[in-house]
Amino acid sequence: MPVFATVPTFLDHARIGRHAFWRYLLAVLLALFIQAVVSVIYVVAVVVVAGVPFTELQTAIADPARPMLFFPLIGVSFAAWLVGFGLGVLWLHGKNPLRLLGNWTWAGFLLGLGIWLAVLIANTVADYALQPDGFSLRQVPIDPAVIAVIVAALAVQTFAEEYVFRGYITQALLKISSNKWIAIIVGSLLFGALHIPNGIPQAVSATVMGVAFAWITLRTGSIAFAAGVHFINNLYGAVVVVSGVDVFKGAPGLVTQVTPGLMWWDIGFTVVALGVIMLILARRVPRPA
Repeated sequence: MPVFATVPTFLDHARIGRHAFWRYLLAVLLALFIQAVVSVIYVVAVVVVAGVPFTELQTAIADPARPMLFFPLIGVSFAAWLVGFGLGVLWLHGKNPLRLLGNWTWAGFLLGLGIWLAVLIANTVADYALQPDGFSLRQVPIDPAVIAVIVAALAVQTFAEEYVFRGYITQALLKISSNKWIAIIVGSLLFGALHIPNGIPQAVSATVMGVAFAWITLRTGSIAFAAGVHFINNLYGAVVVVSGVDVFKGAPGLVTQVTPGLMWWDIGFTVVALGVIMLILARRVPRPA
């Protein structure tokens, strides 16, 4: 099986289905409604069945240091979001929900994962060389069950975000404008806006990654490569090297990194790495017809 299958193009997938504006509006509302209902059911179940006091749960679901409460809610919430958009695509757009994946290949997913893992390791090594006193090794072993929960939750969360932003939103924008860069930039700004609660640096980083992910998706005809990068990026930051100033602050990672002075350096490293990846793909993957 080839790493990338560029025919049909991602634009070809976008053209299929019904595209009236009200259909997009209702699909988004449906997804948010299902996400809200399922999240409430989960919270009630945890309070009633597990016996966790509601006041304690309110704090725990916002604290990565309580991984067995924090990460499951992420997984459940984004799974509901994913189902909501999938149903919206099927019922409102009259389209196979798998069309939003493009020409998915597991080889493309694993390639993105492997390349970005190498980038993350290189970035960590560079950060350690610049500020070794900002790193500390975890002294207590991590429960394998906790790792399994984190992996499952982040697999769902990152795939759902790629499905919605690089799949649903990018395909919608491609129908609105024939200029692919408008679709890329607008979709990436929306993706960055989603991360504003995590801090401005996170929002900037997400916007940059959104641009690269959307371009790669259009070039390769699939969200697979971007999904692999997104998954390992979040997983690495939650269980391998956990930033003391990141959204996963306090998560049970192998290493804790507290280097706020290197934050913008890390964003620059990310920009350069993504630029190199895009340049290589531009040379090796044919431009869509």
